[in-house]
Amino acid sequence: MILFIMVQELRDRRHLERIFIAVLAGLMMASLDSIWQVATGRDFIRGYEPVVNLGMVRATASFKDSNILGIYLSALAPLLFGLSLYYFEGRKKAVMFLLSLITLIAVLLTYSRPTLLAVYIAILLPALVMKKKKIIVFMIVLALISPFIAPRAVKEWAKSVEYNPLRFVSNDDRIAVYRNSAHMIKDHPFIGVGVNTYMKNYGRYREVVEYRGVVTKDYMYAHNNFIHMAGETGLVSLGIFLWLLWALFAKSARIYKNLDDRYLKVFLLSLIACLAAFLVNGLTESSLYYSRVAVIFWYSAGMALAFRKFIYADK
Repeated sequence: MILFIMVQELRDRRHLERIFIAVLAGLMMASLDSIWQVATGRDFIRGYEPVVNLGMVRATASFKDSNILGIYLSALAPLLFGLSLYYFEGRKKAVMFLLSLITLIAVLLTYSRPTLLAVYIAILLPALVMKKKKIIVFMIVLALISPFIAPRAVKEWAKSVEYNPLRFVSNDDRIAVYRNSAHMIKDHPFIGVGVNTYMKNYGRYREVVEYRGVVTKDYMYAHNNFIHMAGETGLVSLGIFLWLLWALFAKSARIYKNLDDRYLKVFLLSLIACLAAFLVNGLTESSLYYSRVAVIFWYSAGMALAFRKFIYADK
């Protein structure tokens, strides 16, 4: 319903500007709360304490954990980054860069590897589309030096998992969940175990000896949108969802090519980056099944498709 409402009800450029202000307000609230939480020991909205992993203090802001905060930030921040880099000029650009820096600090304070990867891709994607060579080179150099500038705890963690990229990004417990989920999908390949019943059925499919001796809980999310969907509603449903994603990005790309207004083009390209970031983060989190952040995906998808009404108005 959110997707359909956004497709139909997005009105004009002024409406877009108001949405951007609302998104910016949410980003600033969460980002400043994250920084405050790490600095003082409690966030100023709910009084949550930060979590500590591998000796690193990780921000959660008012969210349940750092990874969900990371999903929220990475799903909205590309809109701010895109307009800051490619649209605003003069003083507005300076202000937006400052706000972008605050958001980036909050992203870093989550120490969420999928979030960092999602934000990286969300910044690189528009640069590739718009052929911004300086930004592309900067992002490539950043990727090359990141192993050397990473915190010591992160380097030690990478060594402990034998520099295996899958174990580094996903953790052994998630890999164990993926393996257990494969048994669920194998037993119910077409229609799955039932909508919203993944957690109830998960315990029945755990391996007797799980991956690397990990012991997962009886009730678990799949920690992967696509695996979670295949487990609950089957491979047919997953196939339909993948088709929906292909159609969404293909249609958005066609709309982007037919727009002339620079603001609209940058806004839409940034929205596409938001969607990409959400899906990248969804490779290690069941983000479409977390109500507090799932709405962002459908809202952004509907808004991207709504840009079709600007094509003729723009010419």
